Amino acid sequence: MASVLRRFRRLAPPGGAMAGIAPPVDTEAARASELASVFATIDDVRREVDSVIDAARFEADAVRSSAAADAASTVARARERAAVEKARASERRLGESIAERDALMAAATREVAAITTGEETSADAVAQAVTEQLQEYAATGTLSP
Repeated sequence: MASVLRRFRRLAPPGGAMAGIAPPVDTEAARASELASVFATIDDVRREVDSVIDAARFEADAVRSSAAADAASTVARARERAAVEKARASERRLGESIAERDALMAAATREVAAITTGEETSADAVAQAVTEQLQEYAATGTLSP
């Protein structure tokens, strides 16, 4: 057992050799000095994050502005195209109305010619033609030639 105890025997007296390993007197100051570099790094990272966020906000504003301009341009083009299409539809309907009117006028002209030439000289035939036209107009809302 003496050999075991000799292994753990002190080689130097306590005190002088232990002076460098003693705990610091001010533990708060020691902790603060240990964490100062960590907090400095955190502050640097926070500043970098803030600059990245500011840049992202600036870029997002630019993207929003560009998208708003594109949308306004698209709406303006759509309105122009709608006006052109409305004009085309109006012209088409006008052409149809003119054709319908011309057909009715031609039919009326034929009837007048038939009546005046004597093919249908009776007043009953004229009254019958007018009655038929009025009945058709009442039923369909349009006149046929």
